[in-house]
Order: sequence, then C-alpha cells, then structure tokens
Amino acid sequence: SAVLVLGCSAIFANGAVAAQKGALAAVLCANHYNIPVIVVAEHFKFIDKVSMV
Repeated sequence: SAVLVLGCSAIFANGAVAAQKGALAAVLCANHYNIPVIVVAEHFKFIDKVSMV
C-alpha cells in the first residue's frame, strides 16, 4: 500500500504545518486517491506560535 511521507520545518500549536513548496499539491493529490499522509518533524521543531496564513 502507498503512503505519502512529508518532512516539515515546523508544526504549529493549532496543528498547522509549515512545509516545503509543492507539499499542498502533493497532499491534495494523495487525499483525492485516499492515500494516507504522514508528516514528520524533529522533536524540537514543535513550536507554540500560530500561523496566520
């Protein structure tokens, strides 16, 4: 079975993810085909700030 694994630069307190360019398109494509997405970050990259994008 297929799984999409993405790295990210930060995971915000509200669950939002700061990822590389093109990550949104890959996630939307995976979502369309019901492919699970796993986002990975180093443990010290979890931050309390909230993205206002």
